[in-house]
Amino acid sequence: MLKIFQPNKKDYKEIVNLVNEADCVFFDIYTKNEAVIVGVSCLVEEDLILGEKAKKYLILSVDNEILAFASFCLKNEQTVWISSLYVKVDLQRKGYGSKLLTVSEDFALKNKAKVVVLETEKKAEWSVNFYLKNGYKKIIKNDLAKFPFNKVLKKSPVPNRYIFGKRIV
Repeated sequence: MLKIFQPNKKDYKEIVNLVNEADCVFFDIYTKNEAVIVGVSCLVEEDLILGEKAKKYLILSVDNEILAFASFCLKNEQTVWISSLYVKVDLQRKGYGSKLLTVSEDFALKNKAKVVVLETEKKAEWSVNFYLKNGYKKIIKNDLAKFPFNKVLKKSPVPNRYIFGKRIV
C-alpha cells in the first residue's frame, strides 16, 4: 500500500541511504573535486535533524519500504522552495516523484503561496526533463524581478543551475 507521510527520526538512516545512492548519478556530470564542493552523496542523519525546524520532510513508502523523499519549506509568503526530491534509482519513472511534487504543491496552496520553486543542475538532463514534464518552467533572470517570482532569490542565481518554478494560483 502506497503512503505519503512525515518521517520519524527512526526513518532517517533509510532516507540518508536513499538520497546518497540516488545522488551518485551526479558523479557522471561533476569532476571529483566539484562533487566534493557541491556535497554529492554526503548526507548524514545529523543534516536531517538540523533541518527539521526549517523544512518539511515527506517520504513515500510502499509496504513500509521508503521509495522516495522530499524536503521543502515555505520560504516566504509567496514561495515554497523544494530543496530535495529523490526516488530510489531502480524505481524512478513510476510516478513517485510526481506524487511528492503534488503534495508540495498542495502544501503551497494551503499556505497561500503563489509558486513552488527549486533549483537543479543544468547538466542533469533527467532532472530537467522531470520538472518540465510536471509543468515546471525555467525561470529566467528577468522573471526573478517580477511577481510572483520576485521573492524567490535574495542573490544572483548560481551559475550552471536552472531555477524552475510553477505558479500555483
